[in-house]
Amino acid sequence: MIQWGEDMRDKDAGYFAKLTTAGNKDTVWIIPDARRKSDLKYFMETYSVRVLTVRIEADVATREKRGYVFTSGVDDVDSECSLDDYSPWDVVIDNSDGADFQAQLHSLTAQINALAAKKWLLVTGSSGLLGSEVVRQAIPSWNVIAAYNTHTPTQNLARSLQLDLTDLPLVRSTLSHIRPDAIVHCAAIAKPPLCERDPAGSSAINIDATTALATYAGENSVPFVFTSTDLVFDGTAPPYSEESATNPLSEYGRQKLEAEEKVALLCPSGVVCRLPLLWGQPSPHSPLSIQFIVDALFSYSRSTSATSTITCDLFNDEYRSLLDTVSAAKGLLHFLTSDYAGILHIAGPSKIDKYSIGLQLASSLSLNHNCLRSVPQSSVALTPPRPLDLELSISKTR
Repeated sequence: MIQWGEDMRDKDAGYFAKLTTAGNKDTVWIIPDARRKSDLKYFMETYSVRVLTVRIEADVATREKRGYVFTSGVDDVDSECSLDDYSPWDVVIDNSDGADFQAQLHSLTAQINALAAKKWLLVTGSSGLLGSEVVRQAIPSWNVIAAYNTHTPTQNLARSLQLDLTDLPLVRSTLSHIRPDAIVHCAAIAKPPLCERDPAGSSAINIDATTALATYAGENSVPFVFTSTDLVFDGTAPPYSEESATNPLSEYGRQKLEAEEKVALLCPSGVVCRLPLLWGQPSPHSPLSIQFIVDALFSYSRSTSATSTITCDLFNDEYRSLLDTVSAAKGLLHFLTSDYAGILHIAGPSKIDKYSIGLQLASSLSLNHNCLRSVPQSSVALTPPRPLDLELSISKTR
């Protein structure tokens, strides 16, 4: 019988697992006797981050005291020891003598109940400046699936999922496995110069991945929030409302505008949130866009100010509706669960120029600001060109 079972698993790793879980996919299944890597492989491939792996173990002395005797040909075959070198486990329960087994079971039960009680939220770009804050804000209310490509998110309470958003078949397959109840799409190639140099590569993330996610959300009635940008405007006629005419000056702005149109077409119930320049707690892998100002201020403070040649030119006529990432993340999550559909601006209450941002940073950090120089945007040749005034109207979100 053991050999027959092994032969069946060789032909189909999930043969017995499929029989065990046949039925409603929304059911919470507790599989008490998964013994092989092939079993876990099936569950992980089928249910992805929704799987909670639990290992129950006891030390050899306890096992022998309870009557265990090693039997060659039984205890050294896959049906008994295949998972001995498997790692990592989500939960490890110690069933040795002296361990509080019941307390550990109660803790596991509480963890399972907590997973079952909350819906599943997929956050893309979860290791970035905004995505990491969305994950932090969402954890109390959601089971968060923190999707990333290269850099693993740092939030321990989220279930990390490595996902290459440029691999569209993989994206579609993963969505069908994890079956998110809602999606916040923060991932983007958001540096305009990179988009100019590699429009095909950046559009794979900014347009194609957005299209795949919006298609899934629309077809499955899944709440969907897409993060766009104020750079869809040309900066000549502020303040900009949601209904204002768009005219992006950069490839990045053009890609985001096309992605907005895809979301409107494929997921009419989705929310497109246009965001301004953001500041907040930087993630380990995504520094602030204004970090260069902070670096210049600290470098100047460490130098001999009287003879220092450190300078930082900041435009006095380029305006953005600066917003902190905490407010942005809370706004995205609020409209994720609202009845609102369409385009929405989430931004700071007033516009500010880059030079004034530098002065405020210097003041808040108690640093000398003499290295900061106020200059017009026209003093620098920019590629791509940047809009002068991107003040966003936030009458709909006040």
